[in-house]
Amino acid sequence: WTIIPNGIDLDVFRPDVPKPPEIRGDMPSILFLGRFDPRNGLTTLIESFRKVRGKKRQAQLVVVGDGPLRKHYHRVAGNDPDITFVGAVLKERPSYYAHSTVYACPTTKASFGITLLESMACETPIVCSDILGFRDVVKNEREALMTHCGDTTELADALVRILDDDDLASPLGKVGRERAQRYSWQSVTSAVLDVYAAVLGRVPTGA
Repeated sequence: WTIIPNGIDLDVFRPDVPKPPEIRGDMPSILFLGRFDPRNGLTTLIESFRKVRGKKRQAQLVVVGDGPLRKHYHRVAGNDPDITFVGAVLKERPSYYAHSTVYACPTTKASFGITLLESMACETPIVCSDILGFRDVVKNEREALMTHCGDTTELADALVRILDDDDLASPLGKVGRERAQRYSWQSVTSAVLDVYAAVLGRVPTGA
């Protein structure tokens, strides 16, 4: 069999997009983007976020997403002024990736890391769970820092590394954007056509 990955529109997901008003400019921002589902690890991230902040480190957690568990996660967050719930967004997703310091994805189960690709295309470094679906997209210390599922201390430590070290964060983002190119719709479409050509036993038209 031939495995062809999902594609991404690199003209939509890119670094040079407008900044959304919810992301503050006076402190680094950690982005969560996903459906409000326990497996997406938002509770773990909120607990880790509280460990990230300190007397000498300010940060904002920007939560993009929605779902039936909205009230539950608002209760978990309490009235923390540095946790901003944006709600569900669609067209504006690239702006949140591009203007966040780091994208955090503590998901416990995923078949493919499409949100990782979106973040990579926007040149934003990633901290994510070390799970099978994500290992197909990113590699630890290359475009992401990968942590064990549910480990709030390890997640917090990884976030701190990126927030405090631009010499680490910047290369992760740049490598991510570069590697996202192979998931462009042009590349994915060519791979699909190659499979059809192989099945039909002839050379692709564009070859």
